[in-house]
Amino acid sequence: MKRVPVKTYCLAALIVSFVVVFGFTSTGLSTAALAQESSTVSLAAAQDDRPAGAQDSEQTKQDDAQNKPLSGWHEQGGKRFFYHEDGSVHTGWLYVDGHWYWADTSTAEMAKGWRLINNAWYWFSPQNGTMAASRTLTNGKWSDFSSSGAWNGYASGWDYRDGKWYWLESGVRASGWRYIRNTWYWMDAQAQGACVQNQIRQINGAWYAFNSSGAMGKGGWCVADGSWCLASDLGVLKRGWQYLNGIWYCIDPGTYRMCTGYLRVGNKSYYFKPSGEMALGWAYDTAQRSWYYAQPSSSDGHLLSGWQKLNGKWYYLDPATHKMSTGWLTVADTNYYLEGSGAMASSCWKQREAQTCWLDASGRVSVIQEDNHIRFANGTVPQDGLTKLGDSWFYLLNNTVQYGTQVINGKTHVFDAKTGRALSGWYTPSKGQTYYYSEQGQLCTGWVKVKGTWYYLNSQGVLLKGWQQLAGVWYYLDPSNGSMHTGWLHHTNHWYWLDNSGAMAKGWKTIGSMYFYFDQNTGALHDPQQEAETQAQRSIVQAAYATPSPGGGLCAMWVSQVYSRAGLGYPDGNACDMFWNYCSSSNLYDLKVGMIIAVPSHMHTYLGGIYGHVCIYVGNDTVIDNVGYVRTMPLIEWLDYYTTTHSPKWGWASYSNLG
Repeated sequence: MKRVPVKTYCLAALIVSFVVVFGFTSTGLSTAALAQESSTVSLAAAQDDRPAGAQDSEQTKQDDAQNKPLSGWHEQGGKRFFYHEDGSVHTGWLYVDGHWYWADTSTAEMAKGWRLINNAWYWFSPQNGTMAASRTLTNGKWSDFSSSGAWNGYASGWDYRDGKWYWLESGVRASGWRYIRNTWYWMDAQAQGACVQNQIRQINGAWYAFNSSGAMGKGGWCVADGSWCLASDLGVLKRGWQYLNGIWYCIDPGTYRMCTGYLRVGNKSYYFKPSGEMALGWAYDTAQRSWYYAQPSSSDGHLLSGWQKLNGKWYYLDPATHKMSTGWLTVADTNYYLEGSGAMASSCWKQREAQTCWLDASGRVSVIQEDNHIRFANGTVPQDGLTKLGDSWFYLLNNTVQYGTQVINGKTHVFDAKTGRALSGWYTPSKGQTYYYSEQGQLCTGWVKVKGTWYYLNSQGVLLKGWQQLAGVWYYLDPSNGSMHTGWLHHTNHWYWLDNSGAMAKGWKTIGSMYFYFDQNTGALHDPQQEAETQAQRSIVQAAYATPSPGGGLCAMWVSQVYSRAGLGYPDGNACDMFWNYCSSSNLYDLKVGMIIAVPSHMHTYLGGIYGHVCIYVGNDTVIDNVGYVRTMPLIEWLDYYTTTHSPKWGWASYSNLG
């Protein structure tokens, strides 16, 4: 039978009602019309004797209700029927308020439960008769229905309902173990077969872990209820100590969860990282904001406590909590200070509220300064006068610390205005000039040696910098920090030599195995020729910048190719040959642009020890050579570097004078 929505029946009912109301039938006026007409006449006659406007409205309502036909759903004798507005009862398919219903074609009764309609099975709610159009529980079994309501059979497979997953087999919820697509699941019979998810569960005496999808973990690490668990190949959870890939882990024997953080096992304590790995050495707990130190041996790993010397520094680990201590600490009635790194402070001053304390080499507080007075940790006081306490000198009068400038035994000493300690070391006040004080606070003048380096301070104690002539000798003091310079110095386009005493060289000097001449007045090294003067020289310079490297270890070949490119022939031999054949002078006065500079051997490379090395001077105190690539280098640096076994010499790689 074709399904017909209610609105179609309503149109038909309207037509029928029109006929009934107006009393038209195929044979004339209906009995109902005649009865109505009689009722109307009788009612009019009864009204003649009433006061004007008086009406029996209550009676009218009752008469109307008795005469009005049934419509919509009505229950009669425990059965439900649907009536149209004309009072006729509906049969067949019915669509009301978004639901389909079936009214028996014989009895017009609303269907409930199973019905076979046009060779298809349908299910109608036993409560309200609505047709099922999706998965529905039917007489204790879950059935699948198409959107048209036709039954597709009993449901099988996964079913998600009310926030839980179930496994259906022929419409029935499974319980117990189920192996589905290579994965084990547990359907809890106590929860109507709901799949256990995100839980650690004991089943038949063994413990298992199920992840958020319900899959049982097996063969390694798995997550359940926010915790890591370790499962065997059969899925049974492990517990206690576990050694995996060279790392120790601990599984809580009671909860089967991987342990993290601080843990007491037996009579020892351990720390497990967030990954579960047992810590070895230092470990930081972000939640506790604390450091721990574990025995670094993987066979032990227990946390250490008390005083521990690690990498040359002392640390204190609380015996109760094993946490690394920082700040002020009292151990056995002795005060110590531990830096933010945990390392014990020693041989330094530390502030402790209103006290300034000196920590000796063992880290103990030995001197206490408070309210302009100083005492030892044992309660005794130091003697008056200039005295050293800790690493600092103080001046005490009546055990009172003196500040500022003080004259002691005819000598001026300066003490810090806040701490009372003698100024020592470098001091730069606001004016920008730098001074140096001895450890007793005396202003230094003249030469002073600080940490192996010499400095010079004038008669006012001011640190000098740059070129300084002192007692007729020139020195160069670093412009940035005043340190005395020794060795080669390149300054304002000239080279200078300052010996080990810092004195500037003049005249002839032997440096290494070479002779150099420095101007008697300025001390500047007499430079070689700076610019090319002949066409041959210019050709050599141009060729040197243009000729590529023929390869590593071929310095002489590159020189030969440069001369050849310059049109000056092809000088033969290796660097050693060129040294002996072409080079004759070691006087920089004789060095011209385009000359080769060579050594017959040097100690920097194996081949250099056999064949030596050679370069070309291109002017402006610069040389070019081949070391596997073509490079430029300052002349003095090249001479200094390759002067190891022989003094370099220079000359034309030609038997003609090209300069």
